Amino acid sequence: LRMVMALKAVLILLITVSLVSPCSIEDEMVRISVREATRSELEAKKEVEAVRAELAEMKKEVAWYSLHVAAAAACRGSTASGGTGPWANSVLAKENTRSCADQCADTTRTVCDADVSIQGSFG
Repeated sequence: LRMVMALKAVLILLITVSLVSPCSIEDEMVRISVREATRSELEAKKEVEAVRAELAEMKKEVAWYSLHVAAAAACRGSTASGGTGPWANSVLAKENTRSCADQCADTTRTVCDADVSIQGSFG
């Protein structure tokens, strides 16, 4: 349907142009083809940019997940027991100004087995 509408528009344009302009139908078809190709190229560029932005966001998510997994492994490996308490092990982000016990006291997971520091960056 989109193609039929485009062809109708081209035919109307060609008839109009041929009535008011001495240029040939072939010349006008070339101009229309170039214009449509340019439009298609711009749309494709927009789609590529959107995919690139989405990929960049996914890379950030994977980087954060990797840091979290590294912190969990470091924390679990830094204790003699490998982690204790009635809950599954978890990792909580904290600022250096707070102690592990203070951080855990603010959550439902009150047993703190270790305090580790992990640093990472994107790229």
